[in-house]
Amino acid sequence: MLDRGHFDNETLAAMDDIALLLHIKTTVSETNETLKNAEGLDARRSKPSAKRVMKAARAAAEDLLKEAFVRKSNRSYREIQRRNLPDLMVALESATLLARQEHAVGKGVLDRLVVHPLQELTERWKAVVREKSSDK
Repeated sequence: MLDRGHFDNETLAAMDDIALLLHIKTTVSETNETLKNAEGLDARRSKPSAKRVMKAARAAAEDLLKEAFVRKSNRSYREIQRRNLPDLMVALESATLLARQEHAVGKGVLDRLVVHPLQELTERWKAVVREKSSDK
C-alpha cells in the first residue's frame, strides 16, 4: 500500500499544498449557490472574482501535481511557487472581496475556508521565494 512514507518531505509538502488548493477551488465553486440565493448579493458581479480564485488555485495545483510526478532528483517546486505566486496574490484579493460580500449578508464560510488558508499559503510561498532569491 502506498502511503506518505513513500515520498520525500518536499513532495509531501507539495501534495499538502495541492490538497489545500483544490479545497479552496471547490469551496469557492460550491459557494456559487449561496451567492445566487442570498439576498443582497449579486452573483453575476461576484463571478469574475470567484473565477480568478478558482483559476489560480487550479493552475497552481496542476503545476505542483505535474512536478510531483516527474522522475528527477532535483524538483523545481520553488520555481512553481515563484511562478504562481502573483496569480495567487490576486486570487487572495478576490477571495477577500468575496468574503466581505458574503459576510455582509450574514455568511462567513469563505473567510474561514478560503481567505485564511490562501493567506497562509501565499505567506509561506513568499518566504520560500525570498529564501531562494537570497540564496543567489
